[in-house]
Amino acid sequence: MKKYQVVITISLILMVFGSVLAHAIQTGGGKIKVNEVKIAINNGEIVTGVLYTPEGASAATPAPAVLALHGSYNTAGHQSPYAIELSRRGYIVLAVNYGAHAYTEFISGAVDAGATACFDYLAGLPMVDKTKIAIEGHSYGGIIGSIAAIQRMDLVNSLVMVAAYTAVPLSPEVPYNIALIADQYDEFALYGEVAKSMDAPKSESIKSYFGTTDDIVPEKLYGSFGNETARIMYTPKMNHVALVFTAEPIANTIDFLNQAMPSEKSNSIDPFNQVWKWHEIGTLMGLLGMVLSIFGFGAYFIHKKEFFGELRQEATRGAGIKGIPWVAAIIIFAAIIPLTYQHFFRWFGETFYDGVTEGLFVETKATWFTKLWPQQYTTAIIGWTLGFTAIMVIIFVIYHFATLKNPEQKGDMVAYGLSTNVEKPELKWFRIGKAFLLAAAIVGVPYILLLVLNKIFVVDFRFLVIPFMPMDFKHFGMFLLYLIPLAIGYIAISAVLLRVRVNKFSSDKANTIATYAVNWFVLCSGLIVYVILQYTHLSSTGITRWVSYPIGPMLGIMCFQLIPLFTVVSFISTYFQRKTANVYTGAFINAMLITWYMVMMNPVLYCPMPTVG
Repeated sequence: MKKYQVVITISLILMVFGSVLAHAIQTGGGKIKVNEVKIAINNGEIVTGVLYTPEGASAATPAPAVLALHGSYNTAGHQSPYAIELSRRGYIVLAVNYGAHAYTEFISGAVDAGATACFDYLAGLPMVDKTKIAIEGHSYGGIIGSIAAIQRMDLVNSLVMVAAYTAVPLSPEVPYNIALIADQYDEFALYGEVAKSMDAPKSESIKSYFGTTDDIVPEKLYGSFGNETARIMYTPKMNHVALVFTAEPIANTIDFLNQAMPSEKSNSIDPFNQVWKWHEIGTLMGLLGMVLSIFGFGAYFIHKKEFFGELRQEATRGAGIKGIPWVAAIIIFAAIIPLTYQHFFRWFGETFYDGVTEGLFVETKATWFTKLWPQQYTTAIIGWTLGFTAIMVIIFVIYHFATLKNPEQKGDMVAYGLSTNVEKPELKWFRIGKAFLLAAAIVGVPYILLLVLNKIFVVDFRFLVIPFMPMDFKHFGMFLLYLIPLAIGYIAISAVLLRVRVNKFSSDKANTIATYAVNWFVLCSGLIVYVILQYTHLSSTGITRWVSYPIGPMLGIMCFQLIPLFTVVSFISTYFQRKTANVYTGAFINAMLITWYMVMMNPVLYCPMPTVG
């Protein structure tokens, strides 16, 4: 077998077997029914979600139920660890994409983003025990969960707030049990009026509904489960995102609900006996298979398909920077990315979205810009990408003109990978069009397979906070509009990376490995330093280094997504530059992958203002 055949085979095995494994875990080996649901609310607006129904739950033998609400800029899939562990213990779980997230539209006028309507849907299912219904929510999901709980206090048995604060006044007499899982190193410090999340037990507002004037003792029971006024605070030593993907907070939730509203199975499985990590391994296998398939199918299409054959070229000459300027360029380019991160992100994220900075999920003023690009954070990421790329290009151009008289280092369109002909500077648009079609074919193969696997197994390709999900028509339209500016940015980035490629070694293999390493360093090392500075400061002081709320804390969290994504971007850019001797195919593939990821991950924060009259 040829190398690309081996890579394709491995990638297909990973995607299929990983999906089978993830499905087996989330269904408990066939004992739990997992299906996607659509919930009609208000004026026909639809909320989407996933319903987990354990074996034996029926109208004759109803089971306790939990509404699981993800955090903002997440999806229902982020609640899968909680859903898997609760459902295998006999709880019916409804994990939803609340308003503006994933496949759910912006819900106009709903301060709870549709959480109450989702609770009503869950409570109306015939197999649900109406005396045992809880709400569990992480971050913003816990905030809107507190609104739904107070509106349905006659039905709610328990509220579990994970890294969240209550959006409504509470008291010790509120007739439902409350668990607060307050991480000690939360980036947002969401616990009342305290500046540090580790001081949550000292919060006066929290103590008020725990019914005490003393500092709260973690894991101590306040109130009583007997009359549904129980209050317990858990304080795991971790950060905001870790609360979704670590065993301790999940065990805390299981333990609390087992005391508040036990199921037939909840006592038979230890809270720390958890299998959700195997589900993550399965979806990670699918994600790795998807990435591998890019390289495998890329080689297949370029080498075996006549239509794309003319795109296969070998570079005849280069114009890499050498010596001290080469080292300086690498360091400067790597530093530009984190140094512009907060400033460009905030400017692009706030300038065009009137009203969004006043709070999440508010209606924004309709403009031509928000109609074209309705996702605030996607716009901010692309704006930041274009911003730091523009600075790199300026440096790139200055160096270009400074080295025109140096025959060893001067460059032209061929050397920079911008020419479609390796023999002479030339720009043929039909070849660029072919590069775009090649990129679409390469990305399209794993995408179609994902569509099939998602339909059969109700899974996607993801690992922790990085999900790749099928697009609906709404998101595909956004994908096309966001793709254009990001493709321009990645073409420029790829040309910059060619400028710092390695030609120092006598071995082509050594030069190739070194080029991969340098390109990764340029795109990722600065963000790694940013994360280290942010989180060493958080662990030592209890607050983030850059506390501009909510952008500062959010940017630290987003780096956990950007670093692995930029790693893939650097490898794809390098690989396809070497295969085609230009930047276009790799840039288009990267733009498609990152745009796909962002439009499905980020919420739509633009809602057309209603017409009056």
